[in-house]
Amino acid sequence: MGLIHMSNIGNNHAMLSETILQKKMNKIMKVIQINHKTLEIILDGGLGKFDKENIKRIEMNETIKGLDIYNNILLTWNGMTAFLYQIGRFILS
Repeated sequence: MGLIHMSNIGNNHAMLSETILQKKMNKIMKVIQINHKTLEIILDGGLGKFDKENIKRIEMNETIKGLDIYNNILLTWNGMTAFLYQIGRFILS
């Protein structure tokens, strides 16, 4: 189930959940999940080159369970709800 139970000497307990990080790429952009709520989006700078000038990290409001991209549309879901985002060059400013 991807769960870990932790206990320390002070009898503090914690339940941790495994997060599978996602990544997707097409001709327009690359999307890499950095942690459970953060995405790194890299846009094509032209001529098929992805460079450091076109990178933006975005903190999402929801926990990301999965993602997909089609052209400049980003789809994320949290296990219950899907969210659609249109990504454009404006996101980098």
